[in-house]
Amino acid sequence: FRAVQGIPGIFELERTDRWYGPQPPERAADARARAHAQITQMVRFARDLGMDALLLYGGSVDYGTRMTAWSLLDLTLIGGFLVPSQEMKGTARASGALVDLATERVCFVVSAEQQGKDRAPTAMLEGAQERFLDTLREAVITQLTQRFLERLRHA
Repeated sequence: FRAVQGIPGIFELERTDRWYGPQPPERAADARARAHAQITQMVRFARDLGMDALLLYGGSVDYGTRMTAWSLLDLTLIGGFLVPSQEMKGTARASGALVDLATERVCFVVSAEQQGKDRAPTAMLEGAQERFLDTLREAVITQLTQRFLERLRHA
């Protein structure tokens, strides 16, 4: 590649637009139509910038927090602030598709998955969760990038 340049992501969903579980057919059709329009816009934008290919990628992080046996110490002020009684576990998944802009066909797809766990005191849990999720996201994006570059080397 002569140059690699990022373009703004358009796939940001509003919190009220999230849907859990099977989607009704009309909602699924609407989501597909919006995704198609957004991809068309990104392809057009990449072409306007003079690019030959576009890497579309996205992912998700599933995580949970549970109390451990050390949670009994949360009843004390010191325990709530110092004892890492909350366990956080998460799995980050990401995938990317390299699209040839001349043909608008997918050249190849790469994917990555990263798991992690950590502990934090109850009083510090909110900030610890944010850092934990950031670390997972960065790790899976790094892994996805490495797999993408490896795939490019062998293409």
